[in-house]
Amino acid sequence: MLALIDVAAERTGPGGSAPETLSAKEVGRRVIELYWPQTIPYRATAQGELRVLSQAPQNDIPAKLAMWRPAHLLGPGASLEEARAADPTGWAALEAELVAIVIGMPLAKLQRFGDGRRVVGSDLVFLDPDNGLQVRSAPLTSPLASKYATVAEIAALLDDGIDVILYQHGNRAPWPEQRAHVCAQIASGTDRPLTIRSLRFGAFGVRAFFCITTSPLLADSVERGLDTLQSRVEGWERSGYLLVE
Repeated sequence: MLALIDVAAERTGPGGSAPETLSAKEVGRRVIELYWPQTIPYRATAQGELRVLSQAPQNDIPAKLAMWRPAHLLGPGASLEEARAADPTGWAALEAELVAIVIGMPLAKLQRFGDGRRVVGSDLVFLDPDNGLQVRSAPLTSPLASKYATVAEIAALLDDGIDVILYQHGNRAPWPEQRAHVCAQIASGTDRPLTIRSLRFGAFGVRAFFCITTSPLLADSVERGLDTLQSRVEGWERSGYLLVE
């Protein structure tokens, strides 16, 4: 959020008018600038063990940045410019990876602001909430709401011509019932004709990806991709844990 505010403030017009659009890549780079000072190791135990600020393991921007310091012999006082100069090619690859994380989450959830123009100009967005699609027990006013993607968020993306892949964490209900409920929720948010395919996996707990598109071209690509996946796992002893629908 600070990165968004910073970039928006810098792009404010001379008369105080807010910018109509922001560059997602510019916001991502500002996130890196804000996190870099927080990657300085600190002593967290009586034994002097060094630790680094950390977030969620799958999208751990501080940890990924912190690994750059010892790998390039950069001390606590090293600037971002020095980090970049230590290995320009490697830094460009790291920056691209981290910017992609920012664009995927959380910018994908902050899809609209101001007069409704989009922050992210994408053809496909992967939504990776902690739990999946919204549930009644976690309304928007709930502290737990951030763990879910909303029907309105998905509908807004689809209405902008952006297709969606949604991660869904299953519950204890039978899978056919869960799948039908998620598909009905998604369809309720838009009048557009949808193609919804799902890939369920997991031996003991259900997890799934829902591929949601309004594009016949992408629907065909998803179909071919799922067919390829099924052919690759054919004969695998755990292939029964995968279900394509």
